[in-house]
Amino acid sequence: MNIEIWSDYACPFCYVAKQNFAHALSEFDGKDGIHISHKTFRLDPNASDTPTYTMQEKLQKNYGKSHNEALAMMRYINQAGEQAGVVMNVENVKNTNTLNAHRLHRFAEEKGVGDKMNERLYFAYFTESQNLTDTQVLANLAQEIGLNRDEVIAMLSSDAYRDDCLNDEKQARNQGIHSVPLFIFDGKYAVSGAQPKEAFLQALKQSYDEYQSALFNGASCGIDGCS
Repeated sequence: MNIEIWSDYACPFCYVAKQNFAHALSEFDGKDGIHISHKTFRLDPNASDTPTYTMQEKLQKNYGKSHNEALAMMRYINQAGEQAGVVMNVENVKNTNTLNAHRLHRFAEEKGVGDKMNERLYFAYFTESQNLTDTQVLANLAQEIGLNRDEVIAMLSSDAYRDDCLNDEKQARNQGIHSVPLFIFDGKYAVSGAQPKEAFLQALKQSYDEYQSALFNGASCGIDGCS
């Protein structure tokens, strides 16, 4: 069964949801039959490659929050991260374009370390306040999880995976997807936002039961065997 995860490395609730989903999946008996597809969705495709504003300024400008409301929201996000088991310092994040980060994750997936790269990118952005547009930063992160640094720099210096990421965003627009995180289970059920572990477990069980039932009902047997 396939699960699509639409997310962005600049989205704090994507990080929280990622952790809660991982906890749910670890408890799910059918986890070996799950295939996960990560889909690119940048919250701000026009963001600069250079940090030009703080998270507080972003909340005030983009979401119409007052000074105090922005501070309260940042505290709430940090607390949500703590509850999910991660340390978040949203007040210090470097708001930049995340296209290169998404491209690096695609590269890492092909090398068999997509999950490690995914986690490392979120941690770098929200906990360590690193700039995810910086080629040297990304190369260092990739090297930490065992990827070849020179290969990563060469990839980032090219247009590799760029069209793949942009096509995801086009698909999102065509499907009416306007926000992340969004988890789509077997093309039928959607879980949006930083839901608790229990919500993900319920979606996993329901969608997987129906998926297994459809496989069974679709089978046919005769004298020559089953198909």
